[in-house]
Amino acid sequence: MEFYYLGFWEFITTIGGMGIIFAGVSTWIGKIIINHIVEKEKAKNALELEKIKYNLKIENEKLLRSNQDQYTLHMEVWNKLQDVLSYGEQLWRDVTISNLLSYADALQTAKMFANRGKIILSDEVYKRICEILKSFEGYYVGKCRIMELRDCQRFNFNKDDIDSLIRHNSDLRNEYEYLLEKIKYDFRQKLNIYN
Repeated sequence: MEFYYLGFWEFITTIGGMGIIFAGVSTWIGKIIINHIVEKEKAKNALELEKIKYNLKIENEKLLRSNQDQYTLHMEVWNKLQDVLSYGEQLWRDVTISNLLSYADALQTAKMFANRGKIILSDEVYKRICEILKSFEGYYVGKCRIMELRDCQRFNFNKDDIDSLIRHNSDLRNEYEYLLEKIKYDFRQKLNIYN
């Protein structure tokens, strides 16, 4: 009976040893399969991450280009409005044909730039620019009228008419200076420029 008993234990030990070996091999194969799945997922995720990075890079470049275009346009429009203001100051000091022509050219250029930028400028900003351009035009017309009256003054035109036009032009000048401040605020807000 002992022989049978020893065979049973040998059999159990053999099966147990084989079970341990089988369990070890199974674990090893399982790790290989899991590592393969993990590496496959890592590669898939890395590819997805590269696609996302590429798309973000493209969107960032578009945004930067758009921001640069907006900045350039706003600065061009602002510079043209400042040119009109500068020529307006010259015209305020001395109403001459040369100053009137310079002012008219600067005004026309400012209108052209504002109209070109209409697609990028917000509706509110474009409306304000149109208001200031209208005010600039009124100032120009007033200065032309003053020049006419001064030329006709030789024919006994009333000095009160000229003084009235000067006051009116002064009001227009104050109006466009006020509107320029509003536009400056709008531009700074649009371009995220704060003091």
